[in-house]
Formats: sequence, structure tokens, C-alpha cells
Amino acid sequence: VFGFMYLDDVGKAYTSSGNNGLLDCIMALKWDKENIAQFGGDPERVTVMGESAGAKLLAAVLVSPESKGLFQQYISESGSVQCIRDINTAKFARLRILKQLHLGKNNAEALLTMPADSLMKAQGKVCEGIGGNSFFGPVYDGHVIAGNAYQTTINKKIPPVKVLMGTNRDEGRLFIATDIHLRRIDKTVLKALFGNNYPMVYRSYLKELKKSTPSNAAVKILTQYMYQMHTYRFAKALAQAGIPVWMYRFDYTKTPFGAGHAMELPFVWHSRSAQAMNAEKLQLADNMHNAWVAFIINGDPNIKDQPQWPTYQEDAKQVMSFDVVSKVITLKTVFNDPGFPSAVFVLRQ
Repeated sequence: VFGFMYLDDVGKAYTSSGNNGLLDCIMALKWDKENIAQFGGDPERVTVMGESAGAKLLAAVLVSPESKGLFQQYISESGSVQCIRDINTAKFARLRILKQLHLGKNNAEALLTMPADSLMKAQGKVCEGIGGNSFFGPVYDGHVIAGNAYQTTINKKIPPVKVLMGTNRDEGRLFIATDIHLRRIDKTVLKALFGNNYPMVYRSYLKELKKSTPSNAAVKILTQYMYQMHTYRFAKALAQAGIPVWMYRFDYTKTPFGAGHAMELPFVWHSRSAQAMNAEKLQLADNMHNAWVAFIINGDPNIKDQPQWPTYQEDAKQVMSFDVVSKVITLKTVFNDPGFPSAVFVLRQ
């Protein structure tokens, strides 16, 4: 509520309220630019990096005109612009807070004098359960984020950055494994996750269910609609704008949750000691960590003695598959539901 509750319609003083959390990030980046030289850094060679919610937040930063000149490279793991919501969705999320506090739908101004603790408790109630983390996030407010992220990118109205970006093959597996409600999807579950977008996801789930188990169908559909589709849409827009983007896919399955969400992190950070990794995992960690470091230092993830990693082009669809043997693969197709909007979560009531 403090970072992303839309109050622009309350008064001009609150024009940026739906993106205050985003402006915090931008303020931090401005501080970096002004001070990084004092720490031995180069203000003209700043890389931002985020995973999951962090990747989605930084994608919103990237397409905001406020971020121009603040960083030159961008690493995104499992996240894109899919969490930027429209103003109506932001207002309906706010309405749930108003109802929780027994305030009228036209009484948003009353929120300005509510104790912080009361707002936090109301937020806790509204955001509990499946999909609760979808209610608040960056907003297409016409100010901090001026227009559609994809069109903004295609029109070259974002900084001329270099991008390393990708997803995990089975993102949904982590969520299925850790939340019993997701193991057999129904309309209620999907409405909580996707809001008014849920009928499109449910239709795809029913089709997938005809050729797969409920669990595997759920993994595939959640992966496609929550992560893959949006990442590849953004990669396409970036490539159209002439921005170099290196795409990867994490395919390694010998982790606690397979090639699920966040399972790439220990390998990217090389955070497990050599003693805790067998030779196969150690090699994968070396490959990923060294590629990320090379990108940060050189602006290119290619490293010596590894397969050449080309930039992503829509007509070629070449991505680096990180697996037991890491290699460049060519995707025959990329999932896309043309009717699905740019935002994962949309509210209309």
C-alpha cells in the first residue's frame, strides 16, 4: 500500500503514488550514479539485476523515462513487464483495502489519515492466500510509466541497454510443489492468480489436461502464462528496438524442484561450496556464474571455451540452454496467447 497504492485521482500531490516503490529504486540508482566512483565503480557501467519480483520491478524501472541514463545493462531472471497494471486494476485493488477498512469506495482520501498499522493490517487481510502478492505493483499511471511497455520499447523510448534475460523451463513446478491448492487447478485458483484474465488460462489448462496429468498440466500452464510468454514478448520488443538481448533457459532438473522457479539462483551466484556440489553441478555453476560475470564486466556473456551465445532474434529464436551440457538451442516456436493482455493480473470488479 505504501509503494503501489494508486491515489492520483485524490489529488495532484499523489500523482506518483501508484509507483512510489518504483521511484525508490530510481532514487537508489541516482545515488549509485552520483557516488559509485567513490567505491571504485564506473557510473557509466552500471548493471541492474533482479529475479522473480525483482526482475518484474526492474523491467518497470527500465520502461520508465525516469530511469534514463542510470544504468547500461540489465539482467532479468524469470520476470518481465507483466506486473505493470492498468489504472482500473489499481483502483479495484485499492477498493479492497477500502472495504477491509469499512470505508466507502469513493472515500480514498480517508486512507491518507489512517494509521500505518491499520493500513498494514488491511493489506495483510487483502493479500493473504493464493495470488495475494498480485494486488499491488507498478501502474501505467501516465507519469512514472507513460505508456505500454512493449510499444515504449519498440519505439526506442527506453535507455540503450544491453540485456541478459531468461526463464526456467518449468517455472510452475516450485509453486505446485509448495502449495497444495495448485496441484489441481480450478477456476477459483486461476481467478486468484490472474484476476479477470483467468478464463483464457482455464481454457488452455483444459486443453493441456487432455494429454497430461493435472499436476504436469498445471506446471506447464502456470509457466507459460506467468513467465515464459511475457519474457519472450519483451525479448521480441527489445530485439525490434535494436537492443542486444541474450536469452537463456534453465533446463537443469537435478534440484529440489527440478527446473522450477528460482532453481537457477545457486548456480548463478555460485553460492554452494565446491564440496556441496558434484562435478556436474559444479560445471553448471561455473558456466552460469562466469557468463553472468562476463556480461557484467564486458557487456557480453560469451566466455572462452564455451559455445558461442548469439543475441536473440525473433526469426531465429536462439537461446542458451543451461543443463548437464549447456548449449545453444533453436526454439521452433514460442508460446503466445494473442488475446492475453500485457499484465498477468487484471481486475474489473
